[in-house]
Amino acid sequence: MPLTGQNTGMHIARMLIALTGMSLGTLVMATDRTVQVTWGTGQHVTAVFSYPPNQGQLPVVVIASGRTGGMDASVIKGLAGKAVRDGLVAVRFDYSYFASKKEPSKGLVDESDQMNAVINEALKDPRVDPKRVVIAGKSLGSVVAHRAFGANATFLGEVLLTPVIPTVEDGQRLYPNLPIAGRPTAVVIGNTDTENAPLGVVYNYLKDASRKIMVDIVAGDHGFGIADTTTAAGRRLNEANGDVALEVAEYWVRQIAHVAPPMQTRVTTIRASATGKKQTVKKRAAIEKSPPA
Repeated sequence: MPLTGQNTGMHIARMLIALTGMSLGTLVMATDRTVQVTWGTGQHVTAVFSYPPNQGQLPVVVIASGRTGGMDASVIKGLAGKAVRDGLVAVRFDYSYFASKKEPSKGLVDESDQMNAVINEALKDPRVDPKRVVIAGKSLGSVVAHRAFGANATFLGEVLLTPVIPTVEDGQRLYPNLPIAGRPTAVVIGNTDTENAPLGVVYNYLKDASRKIMVDIVAGDHGFGIADTTTAAGRRLNEANGDVALEVAEYWVRQIAHVAPPMQTRVTTIRASATGKKQTVKKRAAIEKSPPA
């Protein structure tokens, strides 16, 4: 069967790490640049380009947001932050309908045009390696992202978070050729997102795929929520679970872009044989947080 997924035990381990506050990430100070991107007949959308401190041309991930929340939604901004941490340029933007508090265009025509305009703007950036472009999107943005990905054969791969596949027919309509595309695709789905992506439906749509499609099933609903949002404890749980989901998504961004795992600090306490005193040793090493299946 062509579907693959991450080990459940690894998911639980990552969850425990997040819930206990032991971050595996490295703090990286990003430099943000706000850009007014021209699309259509002279209209503009606002995009944010986030850069890591790395020098030279870097891979880029362009992220399309969901229907609500825009580019500052926790999932979008969080994924961008993890990409920058790992040495990629991250680009996110607000659709014009979101900025003007209206509704998406019919057939997402305008949103697709805006995504393509933002991608083209990114490709002009001297910090961006045009040969290492990854496309990502959440929910409605996953539809927009898949269109942009399918329109350019040079893009390396796509990462689709909480895609909208309520029926097999919807999958075929919104994500055409997904099972047969030859480039890497990763899909990250919440196990209780039954209205938008029932697991059985997603399986039936992808089961005859002619290649491996990486499918990660993580805890949570369409926003990766697992707890009541009316309590502080519930909000902390949701935040931690969302962080786990984003680590999964960023793992695939990193793999597709051919980026090495981030450097981590390992702390080891040893006892000197002569003095009997404990000594703490810190070592920097590349630690892959999410080994492939």
